[in-house]
Amino acid sequence: MSAPAASSSRVAEERRLADLRKAVRAQPNDANAHYQLAETLRGLGELDEAITHYRALTDLQPEIAGIWCNLGATLRAAGRAGESLDALQQARALDPTLIQAHTNLVAAFVEMNDAPRALDAARRAIEAEPDHPLVQWSVAGAFRLAGELETAAGHLRAAVRLDPASPLLRCELGDLLRRLERSDEADAAYGQALRLDPHSVDALIGRMKGRSQTGRSAEAREMARGIAQRFPMDAAAVHAAAEEYLNHNLTAEAAALIQPRLNGPGLEPGERRALLFALCEALDQLGRYEDAWAAAAEANRLKRVRLDRAALERQVDAVIAAFDADSIEGRPRAEAGPVRPLFIVGMPRSGTSLLEQILASHPQVTGGGEMNLMSRVVGRVETIAGAAEPYPACVKRLCAEGRTRLAAFAAAELGKVAHGNVCVTEKTPDTFRYLGFVEQLFPNARVIFCLRDPRDVGLSCFFHDFTGDHPWAYDLADLGRYCREYERLVAHWRATLGLPMMDVRYEDLVENQAPVTRHLLEFCGLPWDARCLAFHENRRPVHTASAGQVRRRLYGSSIGRYRRYEAHLGPLLRALESPAAKAVTGDGANATRDSR
Repeated sequence: MSAPAASSSRVAEERRLADLRKAVRAQPNDANAHYQLAETLRGLGELDEAITHYRALTDLQPEIAGIWCNLGATLRAAGRAGESLDALQQARALDPTLIQAHTNLVAAFVEMNDAPRALDAARRAIEAEPDHPLVQWSVAGAFRLAGELETAAGHLRAAVRLDPASPLLRCELGDLLRRLERSDEADAAYGQALRLDPHSVDALIGRMKGRSQTGRSAEAREMARGIAQRFPMDAAAVHAAAEEYLNHNLTAEAAALIQPRLNGPGLEPGERRALLFALCEALDQLGRYEDAWAAAAEANRLKRVRLDRAALERQVDAVIAAFDADSIEGRPRAEAGPVRPLFIVGMPRSGTSLLEQILASHPQVTGGGEMNLMSRVVGRVETIAGAAEPYPACVKRLCAEGRTRLAAFAAAELGKVAHGNVCVTEKTPDTFRYLGFVEQLFPNARVIFCLRDPRDVGLSCFFHDFTGDHPWAYDLADLGRYCREYERLVAHWRATLGLPMMDVRYEDLVENQAPVTRHLLEFCGLPWDARCLAFHENRRPVHTASAGQVRRRLYGSSIGRYRRYEAHLGPLLRALESPAAKAVTGDGANATRDSR
């Protein structure tokens, strides 16, 4: 009985849209007509057209803060966080008390992975309205991005106190407690959310993910089945259940679960994109390569974000100029801290999570995950240096005492997660930008470069639904250009830094697990421990997209995977033709390399 009602509702929506579009065409300067159409379009998920009419409204009524805020929020919902900033900042300037402007601005910076600006926006939000639960929630997001998880938890607890009837806030607290590896407390938070709303999809998903991340695979699988059966048309539920199915190689079941929801009504672009990426993975595993490629291509088109290649080149140029050989030689270094950081560096999808899981299986190593340590350090540089110039130019004004303060902060952050161990891994993807600074702050650090055939890396990135701001990931030519700039900067570090560095090729690790692992431990100054070979049995919580893979034995099916899709990879392959890009593969190197 529900299908005719849904069809009737859709017909009514289309008629209303037609009437509103007609009204706008008849009176293009009628602000109310644009507003009604924009709001209706946003509610239906037609975000691009909604943005057009919000922009028209800002021309007609530029003094109204709420219009700018709606424009910024819709740009964010469309996955265009960078474009949303001007609108949201204008809204905040017009009305500094507008809560939605503050919270959307914080969220936009979080989505862009810009911790310093997210924290600054969070400070201003708290100053505007400290007793609003949404403000406390958004501020928690900024501190979570910055890696200050205990502070983030404090703000989420404040949000729950301000709105104790919100199951969503309790789920957010549960998610953060999971990240803090407090599984019992997280489960209790999800339980409280379910008492408030027995149909809370977020709480059920959170509980399922908690089981999965702590290695309780059978329970997670059964919970996924229950979620899928209860909520077959809820996009978040379908996506979470399908992802869990994929962790268990239930690929046909995952595809069968996703397809009906993709064909159903009311999907927002972000929901459709997430489902398409999951479907792509399932179809790839099923050997339906052309269908998998079609799903990935549509998913990436929906992101509608492109790399500013010239800006990326300028950023790399600026880092190279700020950390040239002469300036590095003359700058003082901090004292070594009690914990040795192991920086795992590489292009996303190059094996960084696998390498961390191997090291974290050693009893003297703690897996720190993606701590955003160096971006948090860099966020403090401008203030400590007292310079008007942004990073990296301001580093030249940093005195020895300033470096000592920054090193002390970083050492304290490492100490929080070390749990008494000798070493802590740090695998945040953008750490490669900061290695010149790493050398000055951590004289006892080790840097491990993960190398993998860039054709496989590029394909894997194109098939992956990244969180945060990764504008290079959604176009094949952009992927190739980013890879080239990555390697250009890494080549500079190899030529100028004295940090101990080691290359680990993914392909070598798969083919020669024991000798490569032994060499890796020696490089890190660690004694041999056979548990590193059984990394897949390690039940430590893993919070990256590779959690499922690192719980399996090493397998070689991902090597040369690009060949299945070579006919589609022309833009990537052309961008990778430069000698610099080829170095990412380790081409010509027959063994793992290290320099000390």
